Amino acid sequence: LSTIQLRGIEGSGFTAGRKSINTLTFRSVVDTQDRVPFARRGRYVHLVYSMAFSELQSEPTFFKFFARLESTTTLRKRHTLHPRLMAGTSDQFTPFSEQFRLGGQEEWYGLREQELVGRHFVLMSLEYRYRFPTKFIFDTYLSPRIDFGAMWRDKNDVNYKKFSKSLG
Repeated sequence: LSTIQLRGIEGSGFTAGRKSINTLTFRSVVDTQDRVPFARRGRYVHLVYSMAFSELQSEPTFFKFFARLESTTTLRKRHTLHPRLMAGTSDQFTPFSEQFRLGGQEEWYGLREQELVGRHFVLMSLEYRYRFPTKFIFDTYLSPRIDFGAMWRDKNDVNYKKFSKSLG
């Protein structure tokens, strides 16, 4: 059970006020990465399925599904490839407070933290990391990454033309 308090500052698209949300969540995390941060090998899988119920109904009021799949492989001790796929979907009744949020340097270069909000998204990333041979005070890396994805508010808006990419 969680209680959400939304206040309007400006704009529209969500209902202001207090709301209680009861959720039943199934979560699975499998993490075989050898270290955090800067893993050199391993996999990371995070799956979440949530159903929310109103206090008066036994039928779910909305659902959400989220998946994050990552792999890390290092070649010749210095060259690391790190592909990542994240995706999420929810139904049309998912309230604003429970919708997916994306952005920030850890998820999508060029966007502020939680800049994108919506009910459906796909994000693919490919990172290459080079570990410098000389160790200064600590390990030093050069790490370009490309992000490619999209966020949609409604399933009818899902379209490959809305995909965008960033490089950092």
